[in-house]
Amino acid sequence: GSPIFEWIDGRWIQVGLASHCRSAGGSGIFTKLSSYSNWIDTLLNSTITNTSSHVYQCDRKASCGCGQTDVVLTSSHIIGGENTIKYSWPMMVSIQIRDGYDSCIGTILSDSFILTSAQCIYYYTDTNYYNITIATSIYDVSSAVKITRRVDRVYIHPDYSRTEPYLHDIAILHVSEPFLLGDESPQYLQKICVSIENEFPFNQYPKLDSQLVVVGWASSSYTAETTNTLEQISVRMIDTKYESCLNSITNDTYQFCAGLSNDHEGAKLNYLDRGK
Repeated sequence: GSPIFEWIDGRWIQVGLASHCRSAGGSGIFTKLSSYSNWIDTLLNSTITNTSSHVYQCDRKASCGCGQTDVVLTSSHIIGGENTIKYSWPMMVSIQIRDGYDSCIGTILSDSFILTSAQCIYYYTDTNYYNITIATSIYDVSSAVKITRRVDRVYIHPDYSRTEPYLHDIAILHVSEPFLLGDESPQYLQKICVSIENEFPFNQYPKLDSQLVVVGWASSSYTAETTNTLEQISVRMIDTKYESCLNSITNDTYQFCAGLSNDHEGAKLNYLDRGK
């Protein structure tokens, strides 16, 4: 469920969600959000390279995709990812299931809705039986200081397939009490901007080789350890015909492939997959 963002016109646009697997050649498969804008809108409107750093100066007047702290991103040469600056990703949430026994990652769609992957929540749709909690305004998931809400409704895309071809891996959660967002929030929580269906042709967005950022609470197969702090890593949009993507992409209308830069083709995307 880790989100993947693109920097466009002074704000961060969420273009995808980490999906069912990572390929062995240094790339991962993501659900393409531009193909689901109608489904998302329907639910939201229902009655329920180098080592130098780059500062992305957010448009403080933007209604989505920006926090009060700018994102500072180092090049993708840092294979394991890097710690984020506190509160630079104010749309991130931790989804805690069964009192934290299971967890995954989501983003704030609106004051009452959370976006995540279907695989994250598939077995826990009965909110009367499973205690599902949304925790936000956190940099370290072990921190006792956080804003929490209970999930009272779960919407999994009706065409989600848990087995091959692994399509439509997207879900939306409704919280029992709205979050305060923007200037109304003492912690300045903010919703995401979502890529819109008609902005670009399906097969051209995100654009080939565009720089993207994956954000999440990470685990690494190099160290067999899980970090509690929010991390980020720079990746690039990869052609679906690329060897490491070819056998994993089943439909480029609904999925896209992203990974590390070419000089790290052999490195696996083993980051930002805590709780899927």
